[in-house]
Amino acid sequence: MIALLVQMASIRTPALIGSVFAPLFGVVLADHFIVRKNVALILLRSPIRAGAYGFSGGWHVKRVYCVGVGNRAYHAINQWLPNLGATLPALVVGALAYLALVSGRREQRQSSAT
Repeated sequence: MIALLVQMASIRTPALIGSVFAPLFGVVLADHFIVRKNVALILLRSPIRAGAYGFSGGWHVKRVYCVGVGNRAYHAINQWLPNLGATLPALVVGALAYLALVSGRREQRQSSAT
């Protein structure tokens, strides 16, 4: 049915996959290697809304927002600078957006621990 409305050649599946997963991996890598640096297994077993791994309503809103920012960067770069390649810049933009949003939280958590 959708083939009648949209030409199948116009669907760019690799671009759609790259626009989602590149910024997602940027956020995950920044969280793992820069923000947390380790995984506290005991906190993974704590209630969902409590602790360092808590989230609201099943979504970590800041992470979803940063993936969206990276997605927008991917499509902007892909449209305006198609010869550049958009995957690595989208990964970096997603990671930097996440680091910018959680940097205040990390400093607040360190100051409250002391």
